[in-house]
Amino acid sequence: MTKIVLDGKSNRYFDENGYLVIKDNKIAKAGVFEYLGSEISQDLPKNEIYKVYRSFEELKKTAKDFEGMPVKLGHEWASPEKKDLKVGAISGEVKLDEPYLIADIKIYAQKAIEAITTHDITELSPGYTAKYV
Repeated sequence: MTKIVLDGKSNRYFDENGYLVIKDNKIAKAGVFEYLGSEISQDLPKNEIYKVYRSFEELKKTAKDFEGMPVKLGHEWASPEKKDLKVGAISGEVKLDEPYLIADIKIYAQKAIEAITTHDITELSPGYTAKYV
């Protein structure tokens, strides 16, 4: 595999296809997080803020489910008809490093590669569903 390292400090590089690879990326974290209703469900008020708790025990149970999932910009649900939201994928095995799930991600959409390498965005979201209680 040909690696073109972006800088000497980063775990990011371009593979032989020109895709951006980010090694050992934190893809999920246990804790309490704020989400807009629109980011959780179409049944909730769009602009109301909800606190969502994710325990590390629950994340551990679902670690394998993250493997191969799409990576997207923002938290909007990336349904099949919204293919433009999917900018990459989680590649390889998901590892545990409490409170995080860690995995390599591969970004193949040029708009996302540019946003990441210019630091216009610093967070991506894995495409997954959750059961809210």
